[in-house]
Amino acid sequence: MLIAYRIAYGLVLAVFIGNVVIATGERPSAVTLLLLVVAAALLLCIGGLLVRFSRSQPTTFWVLVLSWEALFVWYAWFSPPSPFMFHEAHVLDAGAAARESMIHYLKAGALFAVLFVWFLSLPFARQSAGSLSTEQKSLR
Repeated sequence: MLIAYRIAYGLVLAVFIGNVVIATGERPSAVTLLLLVVAAALLLCIGGLLVRFSRSQPTTFWVLVLSWEALFVWYAWFSPPSPFMFHEAHVLDAGAAARESMIHYLKAGALFAVLFVWFLSLPFARQSAGSLSTEQKSLR
């Protein structure tokens, strides 16, 4: 079960990075390029955590995951290509535009919350895996 979780976590990270790369376009700005470099570095570090899951220190998990969460929040809401912000309306009617904006923010907020909790679950999964291995050792 834990292996499936680690694979799923890695896939979600890969999709997120793919979204960042696609959103940057052909000529990324300096800020977006910096985001890519930091995201790639954090992705490699978290990938290392996924591989060395039970052998890594809990402090390392928390520092890397909270750094990833901070990058995720900045990218999602404050970066130039921010996928969760409402960038354009597709209607001319003010009421319909307000409804479109509200629906967008409800969906974006729900997806953001799910991803935020998912990314934050890694240290907790490691902690529960550690407690399971301790219980298995004590049963022997």
